Amino acid sequence: MAEKLTAVIDKSLFHEICELSHSEKSDAWRLLLDKYQIIVPFVLLEEILVNAINPGVKSRQSIEAMVADITQLRHCWMDDILEYAFCELVRKQPIEKFIAPPDEFQQRILTLKFDDPLVVRWAEERKADRKVTAQRWKRVQQAIAPKSGFHVVKSEREFFDRVVRPEFVRILKDPSQKLEYLETVLGERFRIRHPESIKEIDTAFADYNEHNFGSFQTTLACLVLRLAYILAPAVRIQRSPGLATEIILNPKTYNQLNNATDEQYVICAQLCARLLTMDQGMRNIAEIFRGVGLWKGQTIFFDSQKPIALQMPFVLV
Repeated sequence: MAEKLTAVIDKSLFHEICELSHSEKSDAWRLLLDKYQIIVPFVLLEEILVNAINPGVKSRQSIEAMVADITQLRHCWMDDILEYAFCELVRKQPIEKFIAPPDEFQQRILTLKFDDPLVVRWAEERKADRKVTAQRWKRVQQAIAPKSGFHVVKSEREFFDRVVRPEFVRILKDPSQKLEYLETVLGERFRIRHPESIKEIDTAFADYNEHNFGSFQTTLACLVLRLAYILAPAVRIQRSPGLATEIILNPKTYNQLNNATDEQYVICAQLCARLLTMDQGMRNIAEIFRGVGLWKGQTIFFDSQKPIALQMPFVLV
């Protein structure tokens, strides 16, 4: 029997499945699990935990449904994607299998206490961090955007080849900018998770450069996808003169608060064969990486304007 394709599921789709009726939800999960080895990324676990503590506009019933379903998928949970980058870049270990999240984090979800002060504080800090990150990214976008408003390219490949790749190489060639960028994207999480490896982290960052970055594919995905998400809102695609321009990422959607989490899903998908999503921006970025040959997988996209249950039997490939 052929091995199932691995497939990362994002929160946009996961939430909609959890909102289905009991019979439709059972059918949806049966179809997905028959077709794929579902991978539940760490960022999805974080998002559900934050929602459980701070539901916002979501109903308690909706939150409980997501917690129940994510618990049933415990054997599919995947650790933080930056942990994979740490193993690859710092420990020089090949990525041969999926890593489960730390036991302590798993217990937070499995024995969820909505009034636990530590969990409440963690959720509040994470929401605050998202706002700070979004503001930081928008400042960079404003700095790189021309006075006319946007850089215009002819295609997704040109966006990558003329905007993202040159910026990545430029950063790597400048020792101070390189270290600042590595610390921003990777360093904080590396040092929190591995305080015993500070010297090894410093050495790995110092040794990483424009000549060897291709040897660390997950690290490369983390670094280049961050640039893609930061730069894309300041770019428009005009495929030929006279045609209307197209967006890659909408610079106004939710003040880009979701871009930092969306980025994590797309990075995780780089280790898998499929990305399951209803998010158009996430699909756009993932398909750019597929188009330039950095990802051999495929995006399975569900139209948010059509019933999920009706789409499910026809879009899974």
